[in-house]
Amino acid sequence: MISNRYLAPLFASIIGLIPNCASSILITKLFAEGQLSFGALFAGLLVNSGLGLTVLLKDKKTIGKALIILAICFVIANIFGYLTCLVVGF
Repeated sequence: MISNRYLAPLFASIIGLIPNCASSILITKLFAEGQLSFGALFAGLLVNSGLGLTVLLKDKKTIGKALIILAICFVIANIFGYLTCLVVGF
């Protein structure tokens, strides 16, 4: 992710969608090793909700509303991630 810093927040937020705390550990480890910018770390950890996504998506009746909530979280995480990259620097 270090080679393409402009797409790193997007990739980190996609990794953050994995419903488990392992994705948070992976994102944090990449940041600690210098492979990820602070904005990408911020985006990946903002979209991560642990097992909350599985609870949200388990009911088949409200899958449309759940996907809207998921999309809103994804977009907000990316906005704040890219804004952080602009302030702190890529």
